[in-house]
Amino acid sequence: MLKEFNFTMCYKIKAIAKLIFCLGIFVFIPYLYANELKENVAPVSLFSQIKSSYNAGFYPDVIKKGTEFQNKFPQSVLVPEVLIYKAESLYLLDEKEQAKKILLKTKKSSGSIILGKINYWLARIEADSANYLEA
Repeated sequence: MLKEFNFTMCYKIKAIAKLIFCLGIFVFIPYLYANELKENVAPVSLFSQIKSSYNAGFYPDVIKKGTEFQNKFPQSVLVPEVLIYKAESLYLLDEKEQAKKILLKTKKSSGSIILGKINYWLARIEADSANYLEA
């Protein structure tokens, strides 16, 4: 014979299932997307990090984040500025030849707005090398 169906037990099971579902939505899903959000940094945010590192004098970080910026956002209008920060950092770390290569490459591909900065750093590199005529 059939036993009487216990409705209160059914409601308890439904309540537990709803609780597990809500925990999944509100706790576990944001945790899964946290790494994706860390990797998808906006160009302006990464540029701000580069600028902050430069102002703090942490030049290896500027070079690392500058390369990351170039790889992630090659079409960004901020790329020439990033390259200048990267070249300045290389210069200050006494990697003048690498800095010169970056500046010459940037000079060919950028507009006139940042040419003054590029020419200044190229002149400093030449002056440090005792090439006063080219400076």
